[in-house]
Amino acid sequence: MEHTGAAYIFINFEQAVQLGHIGWGFHLDEDRYFFGSTDHLWNLAYPMWHPAELYRYMDVQPTKNNDYWSSIGSEQEMLQVMHSGPHVRYHAYKRIPVTEPQTDAAVKFAEGMKDRGWNVVQNNCVHQSYAILTKYGGAILPDAHTALNRIPRHWFKQIPGESVTIETRLGNVESVAQLRTG
Repeated sequence: MEHTGAAYIFINFEQAVQLGHIGWGFHLDEDRYFFGSTDHLWNLAYPMWHPAELYRYMDVQPTKNNDYWSSIGSEQEMLQVMHSGPHVRYHAYKRIPVTEPQTDAAVKFAEGMKDRGWNVVQNNCVHQSYAILTKYGGAILPDAHTALNRIPRHWFKQIPGESVTIETRLGNVESVAQLRTG
């Protein structure tokens, strides 16, 4: 039996001064999904407008903390976690079918993201999600390395397919809370 997969691209429209933030997920098997992000949260002692801190924030060297995280769960669990944290909370996603997924290679590559650093121009959330999902499904996404596609909102808009609001997909807030505690 041939395994078909699916790649998920998640977006938070409000992060990074309204430029957005991207997370990723993909189908492993049955009802198991591997998902996560390099959230690169503001963990510095000074406010973002402090010039020296802002400069340091823009580049995280390899092996330093870039706030990478990942998890495995059902599709419903993936949507719940991506929507409600404990990290960046994502608002919507696009799903792309993948006919020949490379799950092992993608998982291994994704898990290595925690040691790959982060850079606002060359290695941000768009680049990292693009790299992981390309490893999973091949050439399924727009190039992440063009000037405009480095901007999460713009890149997300370029991805073919319907944008699905996670809250709508999960149902009302009450059912979201039940999933979290149940």
